[in-house]
Amino acid sequence: MYDFTYGGVSASSLGVYAVQRPNVPVPERNVELIEVQGMDGSLTVDYGTYKDVAFTVPCNFMSASPDEFESDARKIRQWLLNTPLLSLLEFTDDDGWCRIVKKVSVGEITRQNKLIGTFDVSFTCDPYMYDVSSLEESALTVGTNTVQNLYMPAKPYFHFSGEGTGRISYGRMACSFILGQDVYIDTARELAYNNNGAAVDVNFTSGSWEDFILPTGETKITTNGTGVTAVKWAPRWRTI
Repeated sequence: MYDFTYGGVSASSLGVYAVQRPNVPVPERNVELIEVQGMDGSLTVDYGTYKDVAFTVPCNFMSASPDEFESDARKIRQWLLNTPLLSLLEFTDDDGWCRIVKKVSVGEITRQNKLIGTFDVSFTCDPYMYDVSSLEESALTVGTNTVQNLYMPAKPYFHFSGEGTGRISYGRMACSFILGQDVYIDTARELAYNNNGAAVDVNFTSGSWEDFILPTGETKITTNGTGVTAVKWAPRWRTI
């Protein structure tokens, strides 16, 4: 049976099933074509990014009795509309991969008869698909690590533990920061923060936030510093 999971809750656990598998969306690259007087054709500006993708999943459900129809509908609406945004969406025919949801819209729930209801749910998602396992923290060596990115350039997340000064470098980027407590570096959001959520200053000795992007292929990541006791990361492997 075809199923999907949103926010850690499977549709089938609520008696909901996809009537058909959605089409596979392909993100549009952000490219601007500028007409320049006196120039043949147009000037191409490639921003190197992609637009969000959107798709619709037609669903149905069957209540045990007519008196439970409204209650079932409420549970379904609460699941889809009250799950925090940026939660993961997974489909059973694409095991190990997920999308990050930015917006959910649910159409009218239509009564086909006393027991069966149908509706459409539309998801607007980040343009990339993510390797689910790469979103969980795993250990890095305090020292030099050789990592292999088999997919598109990624924006990883790092977690440093200890007290003192932390350092990380790879490619053209090298930076340091103060470890008063655990420090979390979110390269996608271009920020660092501690356990209390307070911002942590990052001192770049070379490169910038843009150079935190992990390229396709092999990269050597060096983590060190005074007082660093452990480093974890979530590489966030992604593709379109």
